[in-house]
Amino acid sequence: MPSERQIAANRKNAKKSTGPRSKAGREASRRNARRHGLAIAIETDPAFQDDIEKLAKALSLSQNVDEHARDAARAELDLMRIRKIRTSLFEKLANDANSGSLVELNDKLGKLERYERRAFSRRKSALRYAKTASSSDSAAAGAAKPNANTMNTETAFKVGVISPIPANRYSPR
Repeated sequence: MPSERQIAANRKNAKKSTGPRSKAGREASRRNARRHGLAIAIETDPAFQDDIEKLAKALSLSQNVDEHARDAARAELDLMRIRKIRTSLFEKLANDANSGSLVELNDKLGKLERYERRAFSRRKSALRYAKTASSSDSAAAGAAKPNANTMNTETAFKVGVISPIPANRYSPR
């Protein structure tokens, strides 16, 4: 149980951690999360809803689309967004090739890597869970074959609905 002295010290420290106080500081802080938009979940953007559903339907092993296929589709679309941002960064570098922009590019690519690793991990686990769920469903249903209108992840990779990227292509430092 904290003592009165600890409680007083905690309250004093809490008063110091209230965030930026000036108007300029509050404005700068407000824009922190809007640098590239990758921290925002893709399903909250209505522009991506149709793409998520189309890709999830292509990834689904059964007639109806399950949540694991949607998770894999969201992760794949996040990877596409990251690739577009990376491409635009390299295009800016090609147009403005001074040494200061190389340092800035390196910093931005390092920040993108965090989001990319997370999206790769989300896609991998969603596809793994979708595969195990479909194998247990098919075993329970007498190993029924999937509908011809759906495809598994291997087929989706082959026909280009989603593109596999080697894990070591963007290796960390």
